[in-house]
Amino acid sequence: MRKYMQQPALAQYAGEELFPGVACESDADVLKTFRQVSTSGLHGVATCRMGSDDKAVADPPRRVRGVSGLRVVDCSAMPGLITGNTNRPAMAFAWHAANLILEDRKH
Repeated sequence: MRKYMQQPALAQYAGEELFPGVACESDADVLKTFRQVSTSGLHGVATCRMGSDDKAVADPPRRVRGVSGLRVVDCSAMPGLITGNTNRPAMAFAWHAANLILEDRKH
């Protein structure tokens, strides 16, 4: 990134490096800083596929295939990222799953 910002087309717009700063020089220093401060900034979604086919981890009522009594009731079973915060969709997803669980207990 430093080499990129030093290119003539951008150098005139670049100011002083604020973070991690010029004292962070070696690849090891950059990697150490990266590991200390990096985060994805995203919530885990679409990591536990829900569906009807054999590749799905959970079925539509969110039951984990091959594991009795276990369901996926968080954003991991959602099909993909949403454009906003995942808090409310996660709560709605879990609320719906709770209703499914209660319905199953009636049978």
